[in-house]
Amino acid sequence: MNNKLLIASAGAGKTTLLVKKALTCSNSVLITTFTEENEREIRKKFAKLNNGVIPHNVTIPILKTNPLQLLCYKGYCCFKTTF
Repeated sequence: MNNKLLIASAGAGKTTLLVKKALTCSNSVLITTFTEENEREIRKKFAKLNNGVIPHNVTIPILKTNPLQLLCYKGYCCFKTTF
């Protein structure tokens, strides 16, 4: 599995890149965010680039609790870590 982590500054084009990659991927895609506003921005970008359609293989959860919740998101992360 080729999991990717994208970290970049504000305005660098993260959302555009993520949506474009998601539109070309046939595997399950997890795009996470921590705010409802960012989730709306992701959906707006799909609307702009894909006629408002979010593909069935794309999941966009809002992580409202511990960011470590991401490590346990079913079916997306396959790695071990120690803290």
